[in-house]
Amino acid sequence: MAGQGFIGLRDLPRSGAPRKLSETYQQVLCAWATAEACTAPQLRDRLSEEHGVQVSVGVVQAALKEKNYVWKRTRHSLKKTG
Repeated sequence: MAGQGFIGLRDLPRSGAPRKLSETYQQVLCAWATAEACTAPQLRDRLSEEHGVQVSVGVVQAALKEKNYVWKRTRHSLKKTG
């Protein structure tokens, strides 16, 4: 029997569009992100090249955020030019 309240929602099927990235590809992204410092566009390009999966940078960022990965901009991106 399904639980009640918010806990019970995990048992129910979700409405809306299916996920863009399967759990397998999310784990691949996490492994790459753990192994070396990469940007989301770099991870997206690598996923496209090695697995043929075409997704946006936002999907990659959302997948990593869902897995509790946190990243910051590099210091040189904050420098003012001119």
